[in-house]
Amino acid sequence: MGRLKLSGDFFKEEYTLIDNIFITDFLPHAPSGAVKVYLYGLYAAKNPELRTDEQSLSLALDLSGSELREAYDYLEEVGLLRHEGNNESGDEGIVVLCSPRSVGRGYKLKPSKYADFNENMNALFPTRMISVNEFREYYYLMEETGLEPDALYMIAQYCVRLKNNSVRYSYIIAVARNFVREGALTVDDVEKKLTEIEESTERVKQVMRAMHNTYMPDADDKALYISWVHSLGFDHDAIITAATLLKRGNMSRLDAVLKIYAAADTLTSREILDFENKKQTMYAIIESVAKKLGVRYGNYDYFVETYVTKWMHNGYTAAGIDLLAIIAMERGVRTIPAFDELIGAMFAEGIVTESAIRDKIAEIETERENVSEVIRTLGSSRSVSERDRINYRMWVGEWHFTHEAVLTAARRVKEKSSAFALLNTFLAKCKQYGKFTPEEILLVELPGETGGDAAKTVSSVPDAEADAGLAQSLTDFEDME
Repeated sequence: MGRLKLSGDFFKEEYTLIDNIFITDFLPHAPSGAVKVYLYGLYAAKNPELRTDEQSLSLALDLSGSELREAYDYLEEVGLLRHEGNNESGDEGIVVLCSPRSVGRGYKLKPSKYADFNENMNALFPTRMISVNEFREYYYLMEETGLEPDALYMIAQYCVRLKNNSVRYSYIIAVARNFVREGALTVDDVEKKLTEIEESTERVKQVMRAMHNTYMPDADDKALYISWVHSLGFDHDAIITAATLLKRGNMSRLDAVLKIYAAADTLTSREILDFENKKQTMYAIIESVAKKLGVRYGNYDYFVETYVTKWMHNGYTAAGIDLLAIIAMERGVRTIPAFDELIGAMFAEGIVTESAIRDKIAEIETERENVSEVIRTLGSSRSVSERDRINYRMWVGEWHFTHEAVLTAARRVKEKSSAFALLNTFLAKCKQYGKFTPEEILLVELPGETGGDAAKTVSSVPDAEADAGLAQSLTDFEDME
């Protein structure tokens, strides 16, 4: 009996496992030929019948001889492939595929690639030896971001000037990543950025003097200043004004204050001074609103910065906001965030000026009186709720009943069980039949009723006949009156 072996079909039905590290760390950077070779190598390793000499691989992967050798070189460079000596026939020996987990982060670089960078960095730190791990971190950074070696060297020089030769490499990496985030990858980019930082040094010193701060500015202070100018839109005079108002502060506190100004669209010296002059008014506004809403807070800073500045920026005056608080009380608003939502709704309707707000209050008062009349007509003496208002707006605004029509319907259901709910159902029925006037509503049978000739006429005959029947019914009704 011959030697047993598995057929090729068996292997086609199997699966080839690929380490996730290969997908996350190697695949994004690898040339397509190298990916083909590595994946096919994993497959071939489980199928010993497959030939993996150069000619066979070229045919199987549709790669030329030079493309195949380039793929081998790349895989060897990153550590995913190695040669293990010559075999007995004198060829290049066994080619071993390596696990991505044994390589690290996916960059096993030839020493010659960063030889000049290594030499420059060693010269920059003559009193200590740069470890292999530190160099590896620099390599990772350059490979991952595209930062040029000479550009990274310039950044390292800058860090040494700031911190002297004792600077830790983690600090250099952090500063370099900040440069990368701002798009500085080349020598020219870094040089421009460094020039900008150096030019800002004297300006940062002026800012610190305005806060009576005698510390020498560091790289973080300069980076903050540059962000205030380029990201937030402040000019130097505005920054000095803000720093002077702080009196004794620091760059971190000034950063927080400037972000508040920026959120309020307060970017010039004059605007900042006006903002601060209005601040007492803002505190008075929020305290008055809180009192009307029936709430109290120990500190109102957050509410001034978050809400009042926005309200005033949208054009509301202190008197206007006070008037809006009256509307809020009518609607049962009891928190500052809910009050902010109400103001947002008013702003969306274009209700901003005091006269417009007063008109809105008059409209609300008229609505309240109308709803109160409906409730009294139903035989109740309770006060008006927000739900009552919402229903009334629906009947009049969306269903198009007049106030007199609603009162007529209310008289029909007066003193019945759950009269308000019955009124809602009854008006919905009238709307269904297209009966909107007081006279028409008198002829629609109530929900649950089964009698009444006029009601039967309205609910059962075709429209043309119903109109004639309605006219007669109205005449009969008048006669009864």
